[in-house]
Amino acid sequence: MLTYKVLSVFYCLLLSTCLVFSAVVHNDFLNVQNGEIPLRSCILSEYSVVNSTLSPRLQCGLNCNTDPGCVGFDLIETEARRCRLLVGFPAMIPTHTVSDQSARYQKSAGNNIGMDYYCTIQLSSGFTISTICNQGIHDWKLIQRRIDGSVNFWRKWTDYENGFGSRESEFWLGKKGNRDIYELTSDNFRYLRIEMMDHDCVWKYAEYSMFYIEDAANKYRLHIGGYSGDANDSMAFHNGMAFSTYDNDNDLASGNCAFARRGAWWYGNCHKSNLNGEYGNTDNSNGINWFFWKGFTYSLKEVRMMVRKP
Repeated sequence: MLTYKVLSVFYCLLLSTCLVFSAVVHNDFLNVQNGEIPLRSCILSEYSVVNSTLSPRLQCGLNCNTDPGCVGFDLIETEARRCRLLVGFPAMIPTHTVSDQSARYQKSAGNNIGMDYYCTIQLSSGFTISTICNQGIHDWKLIQRRIDGSVNFWRKWTDYENGFGSRESEFWLGKKGNRDIYELTSDNFRYLRIEMMDHDCVWKYAEYSMFYIEDAANKYRLHIGGYSGDANDSMAFHNGMAFSTYDNDNDLASGNCAFARRGAWWYGNCHKSNLNGEYGNTDNSNGINWFFWKGFTYSLKEVRMMVRKP
């Protein structure tokens, strides 16, 4: 596996040079990510690139421009190059590999999804935290990701304190989990962004200008506010709540919310969001829920939580 390096400048694919082939082509495309082939979802079409005087990128870009639903494309770098037109941006692992490598391009007219890359954060306290970063308009640090249900999130308190999963799939932050999130927010990484995708490849987001948690002695109590976005606010309900797992119940309900709702979260009585719920579970309130967008019986396809400094 080759070492992944951050690209400080996005490369542009200028389709305006190809107006001889299409009088309506004006979109530029930004190379927003490189890595392994992503999950096979949110695909409008996929086909082999033909031998031509046009480069593979131009071929993919021209075809994307003819479809108003296309937001970008993946150029799959196998022996037989393939173009994958996308309606959404499913997860893509930010690594270079010897084979099956992919490059993702986005229409510049859209909202920039940024580039994901592996990173190590040096905090002022001396702590270092390894995770995935997203460099777009801002530099975000991922603290959680759900993409395919490959990792069990219905776990014990110690698992959430120590972190679990893999940066190559799904995870709860780093080697110290909630302790790392506490260290990050204590170091002024207090802006939170939550991105969510449904099964129709529609993305929504919620941002919070104030987000931090207390330490272990205070059960990683949540403080959150200053909502903006298009997903509606499903976190205000959880403000001031302690973190709960099925073996460490700190919620306000008479029962055990983490046990009943098959997750671990800042439960009250019980939740309006359940982003660590069971993947694919559409039973009432037991899945990956964001109530004020999809309700309690819809389990989201993808979620990622990330933080940054102001």
